[in-house]
Amino acid sequence: MDTSSPPPHDHNDQTLRVETVRTRQELSDALHVLHVRADRPSYRELEKRTTHEGVRLARTTISEMLSGKRLAPKAVTLAFVKACGIIDIEPWQQAWERVATVERSPILEIPDPELVALRKENSRLQAQLEAERANHEVESASLRTTLDDENERNLKTIEHWLEIAEKIAHELADNGHYKSARDLQQRVYNSSAEMLGDEDLGTLIIRNDLSFWTGKAGDILKARNMYKELSSLCVKVLEPKAYETLHVFNNYSWWLGEAGDYESARKISSDILSICEKQWGIENEETLAVRANYIWLVGKAGDPVAACDLYKRWIPVYAKVWGTENPQTLVARNCFAHWTGEAGSAVEALEMCTNLLPFCERILGSEHPDTLAVRSNIARWTAETGDTKAALNLYTKIVNIYDRVLGRDHPETLIAVAGAANCMGETGYIVTARDALAHVVNTCLEKLGNTHPSTLEAHKMYARWAQKVSDFELRRELHQQ
Repeated sequence: MDTSSPPPHDHNDQTLRVETVRTRQELSDALHVLHVRADRPSYRELEKRTTHEGVRLARTTISEMLSGKRLAPKAVTLAFVKACGIIDIEPWQQAWERVATVERSPILEIPDPELVALRKENSRLQAQLEAERANHEVESASLRTTLDDENERNLKTIEHWLEIAEKIAHELADNGHYKSARDLQQRVYNSSAEMLGDEDLGTLIIRNDLSFWTGKAGDILKARNMYKELSSLCVKVLEPKAYETLHVFNNYSWWLGEAGDYESARKISSDILSICEKQWGIENEETLAVRANYIWLVGKAGDPVAACDLYKRWIPVYAKVWGTENPQTLVARNCFAHWTGEAGSAVEALEMCTNLLPFCERILGSEHPDTLAVRSNIARWTAETGDTKAALNLYTKIVNIYDRVLGRDHPETLIAVAGAANCMGETGYIVTARDALAHVVNTCLEKLGNTHPSTLEAHKMYARWAQKVSDFELRRELHQQ
């Protein structure tokens, strides 16, 4: 397959709003979104695609252009746009010219003949300097190619490995193998940081995925801490409102919430959502992802009814923009069912999850963590509607799969174990329930800390069944006397 040119498609849609670009940061944001939509071609791939353009897309140039550090030359910018698959580059050329006009516009015009002459001479000298600089860059590039040919071949080999490894890591994560994805991404990050530095845009993107999969693999507190550090670094290296910065802050709010600080997480998510709506519009894909996170945190912060109302309004939009069978849409439907049950409608929640399960099994697979989450909710709402024995049977199957897929100490496994233990107690196995919940409490204390809501809830459940066991043993002892 020829990779020297991108597949012909056009991303000049309304959500990019290239015609509204006026500043360098707005242009960099639009270019970044374009790069993401083009499936994030590597720097090496972009360089290959632009060889016939007579323009060299250097790694540093791309990084600085996407981060908004500087306005790249028009030829470089348009070559990048073409490399990302744009056919009609006229809107991008006009956007670049608007930005250049703003950045180069003089503060005060003095109609002085001598000043006009000086400006003409200055323009001539600038043009001469640019030409000499271009020649120098060509000569330097040729010299570097000659001197570093062996190093370049080695670098290409390493970059090729990184590109393949990162794609494999994404495939692993998409299929729910978060620990394997995390471990592979750690190696990718180490190599990228060593070659390009911690502050390179590509390294930051790799680090974002590493942090996210660390949390999905079960280490919630570590993921929260990684995102706290990464968000500060993005503000320092990029711009506070740059695409990647907002993306990282959205993920930070998610793991901050998973770590138990629901209100702080909701506040951060609300702030990010407001910025995204203003910059990209309410139906932009990144804005919708931020909104999905925000709605979940509204429920976690204590308002399940409001969360249900928001899901009811926005899930049709998710279906329209993402597609009805998109994994993100399926997750949103499961979240809607969750808060429906939390708001007091267990029967409706059970029906919603039961209808959703076949889609998840067909699209994601029967053992994907997101499918297991739906099955776990079915077991929960089955118990809530009064069929404890059926719920215990469902939980028993789910716990065994969770144990194998995610591990015994994963937070999702612990939730299922706690649900199963509660059903055991309700069906008369109070000692088994107590002992199972003792394991859940001890693991939550180790993984989440003693103040996390899940730890507190597990301890409450344990105390209930421990008390019942104690009461039973006391009655038996009195009876024997």
